[in-house]
Amino acid sequence: MALINCPECKKEISDKAQSCPHCGCPINAIKVEQTRKKWKGWQLIGCSSLFIGFLIIIAVAGSNEKGLQSIGVLIILFGIITSILAYHK
Repeated sequence: MALINCPECKKEISDKAQSCPHCGCPINAIKVEQTRKKWKGWQLIGCSSLFIGFLIIIAVAGSNEKGLQSIGVLIILFGIITSILAYHK
């Protein structure tokens, strides 16, 4: 058990508390919201990677730049994996 500061009244409370005993601020809801924001960030990274990967492949489609095409494919794979993991959390 550790002591944390209440986000509302800034008094020390247990990290196991459901709400602050001083002001009644719900503690568990704040932790869930912070976790949700973290996964939304990973969803954004995954979708952005997909978009950037496709742009790279489209940009080098007419040339013989196999290295850049490979990088585009790797970025797309990273985006797919990141998106799948982020959406399943």
